[in-house]
This record gives sequence, C-alpha cells and structure tokens, in this order.
Amino acid sequence: MSKFVATNKNNGPRAYALPAEDQHPAVLVDLVEDEKAAKSAMERYGKSGFYFRFVFQLGTLVTEAEVNEAAARAGIPVTDKMKEAIGKRHLVRSRAFNMTLNEKGSLLPFLKAWVGKGLPKNIEEFNLEDLLGANAVVTIEHSVDEKDPKKIYSNISAIAPLNDRMKKLFDLESALVPADYIRIQDRPAQGAAGSTTAVTEDTTTEDESI
Repeated sequence: MSKFVATNKNNGPRAYALPAEDQHPAVLVDLVEDEKAAKSAMERYGKSGFYFRFVFQLGTLVTEAEVNEAAARAGIPVTDKMKEAIGKRHLVRSRAFNMTLNEKGSLLPFLKAWVGKGLPKNIEEFNLEDLLGANAVVTIEHSVDEKDPKKIYSNISAIAPLNDRMKKLFDLESALVPADYIRIQDRPAQGAAGSTTAVTEDTTTEDESI
C-alpha cells in the first residue's frame, strides 16, 4: 500500500469555487495523506493511524461567477491562480479516512456503497490506488465553518456507482476520464500543495472509529 503525499500546507488566502449541492458524476483522480487528521485523532482519541482523502474530479466545470462569488465570500480579490480554474472541472476531496477496513470505521461502508461487496477484511490486501480512474456518483452538500462563516465547504454526503442508468441521467455517452490533472505526488515540489483547479474539501477531519 502506497503512502500518499501529504497536502496540509498553508499557501496564504484561498477561496474555492463550490460545485452545486446536487448529485454529480465523478472520477477518482488522486489519494492524498492527511497529516492534520492523524494529529487530531491522536490528540482527541489517543490513537494513531494513517489518514487520507480521496480526490474526485466532477463532471461539472468551474464558472467565472463561482470564482467571483468565492472571492467575495472570502473577502479577497480574484487572483490569477483562481482565474486558472475557470472552465476546468471541479475537484472535491472526501472526508478523511483512517486506513482500515474495520467494520466500525467509515472507509468500509464508503467503499461498499461505491464498489460493492467482496472487499477483503485486511486493508493490506486491497490497493486503493487501483481505484484511480474509477467513476462514481457523488452527492455534494455544503456546510459553513462554525468559527468562520465566510468559509463554506463541499462535503461528499453519499457515493454510488456510475451505472448506465446514471450515465443516461447525466447525458454521458461514456465513462468520465481524468482531465487536466496531475497527481500531487507527481508534481514539482514547489507545487505539491496546489493545483490549477481549486479543490473544495470535506469538513470532516478524522474518522474516530479506528
């Protein structure tokens, strides 16, 4: 099992264009380590673990209006980096999962809802990176940061397979494939925390069921 690249870095003021609260076709484009979630779990529960997030690219495109709204909400000017996201697909990170298929954890039901049954009991027998490029239907909901109402996050509240019926619903002739995305682990070091498309992120920071 690969240990994915961490992305908890502070690159100054950021504002993310939020995808609509709805069901979206999506494709898995990355898996990233979440060191912040691991630290939080250790502080709160005294348990160590390897925490990570799935990164999905949606079938919808970032609009100029969404970028302007995000900047206004955050109280910052629209930057050139934010403008680069216009016309590119939305990216959304899942909640942080602990790397375990324990029945009391959150990863197992997430995977069952997405890829179905037949999963091994031991995470070491399942390579999550084999899911890269896999399609899904994700349900997006927004939530407001309790400490800073200017911050609004996109949360994946549900996931399901992208079957033929759903493809027809989304007017898709074929499966989604990643577009204009380089895995974080394959980017130059100075760009490891960034992307030309802003990533909106689930607010859940740790999986307390270990």
